[in-house]
Amino acid sequence: MRTFLYIFIIISFMASCSLKKTGQVSNKLDENSIEFVFLLGKNLPCDSILWGASIDFVNDSLLIIEELSGTSTYGVYRVYSDKLVKEGSFLTIGNGPFEAVQPYLWGNGDKNILYVTDFSGRLRCIYKMNVEKIYHKDLWETIHAPDAGEHLLFPSVAMMNDTLCFIVGSGLYSDNILSVIDFKLGTTEEVDEFKFPGFNSPSELKVAKHMVYCDAELLKHPTENKIVYAGRLGRYIEIFEIEGKEIRKRTPVCSTYPSFRITSDQQQILNDDCLRGVLVRVTKNRIYSLMRPYTEKEAGEHDSYKERPNYYGDELIVYDWDGNLINAYRLDVPIVSFGVTNDDSVLYGTTLDEEDFVVRKYNLKNAE
Repeated sequence: MRTFLYIFIIISFMASCSLKKTGQVSNKLDENSIEFVFLLGKNLPCDSILWGASIDFVNDSLLIIEELSGTSTYGVYRVYSDKLVKEGSFLTIGNGPFEAVQPYLWGNGDKNILYVTDFSGRLRCIYKMNVEKIYHKDLWETIHAPDAGEHLLFPSVAMMNDTLCFIVGSGLYSDNILSVIDFKLGTTEEVDEFKFPGFNSPSELKVAKHMVYCDAELLKHPTENKIVYAGRLGRYIEIFEIEGKEIRKRTPVCSTYPSFRITSDQQQILNDDCLRGVLVRVTKNRIYSLMRPYTEKEAGEHDSYKERPNYYGDELIVYDWDGNLINAYRLDVPIVSFGVTNDDSVLYGTTLDEEDFVVRKYNLKNAE
């Protein structure tokens, strides 16, 4: 009995130590073995100043770019003969009707639909609009979110339909990464099939793990019940097949988990070897992943990456929705954000030209 008790104490101690340092690597794909295809792009002249660099939606020749100046949050641009023309802008910052405090925009190009969350520490509502009607607020649909209670939720949302969405976050003591909101029933439930990696104590407050693993993107397949999760730390990507409110199948794509440690007051400190995340965009056929360069230590030692800020990247890895590697591109210029047309033929990326934001066009079909 004493021997059993001693073994149990040792195992428990080893497990508790793992709470202080998290970082697990089990890559499905060896990125060092990838052969990259060089991709040459060209800057698109624009008829106005670009006030932001985040391309949040692309639908053929339409680009919606987040703006950092002015009264509206998003600028609407059209590409005509390889020239970028500003058509207008929409969405005011605020607490009023058809406004948002911390907006988060995504869309479904195949269905010509845009969504914008109004997030101000909690999810207040989601605006749904037709792409061709974005200037007509009276035609927007407002989907009100239920009270999330003790859930710590984050802005990234995957709309399954008008009554159901998956969202990043869960209860403060929970080890689940995702929750599902039922707008019709007014409920928020946790998703048990996707948890924080490693050991999780049931009684442990998990704020730090939420801040690491729930700071992520959720993107839904345009027509199928599939979701891709991409963390903003590490190289952590998974594809989920959804059935109702549950994950029916998980497909790991990249499983380099964030490397960090947790202090006694629930602060997360990134380790030197922690990778700096992935930016993902999807079409009905492909998942595009822009790999951020550098580890945490390297980023502290280098302010720039190939004459751009150190959070710009030039490695674009493409998968299908089964998690298979399809293509890998080395862009001629590092970019910070991007979008891809519905037919997978053109990528639009934002970068810097001296001190100005520019949109750079890459023809993907020519590279195959």
